[in-house]
Amino acid sequence: MSLDYTGIALLGVDFSGISSATITAGQTGLSFTVTSTDDQYFENGNETFTLSVSGVVNGFEFGTQVQNMTIIDDETTPSIALTGGTSIVESG
Repeated sequence: MSLDYTGIALLGVDFSGISSATITAGQTGLSFTVTSTDDQYFENGNETFTLSVSGVVNGFEFGTQVQNMTIIDDETTPSIALTGGTSIVESG
């Protein structure tokens, strides 16, 4: 079967995961890990993606297999401070 990822967060950039899997005879399920990438960039909020199953061969998909995921941004909001005088002297 294939595992499809769609959304704002991108596979290979914002997180890592597998793109296909095989459930062998005698197994009734499968587990795997999706790991977020700590990129050190403030991204104006959390990033989301949807994981779905497609392309099941020689088996059955009971209902639509979809999981919505959220990567919580852990960087702080950047700030800018301007410093200097309150007046400018005209030259010339």
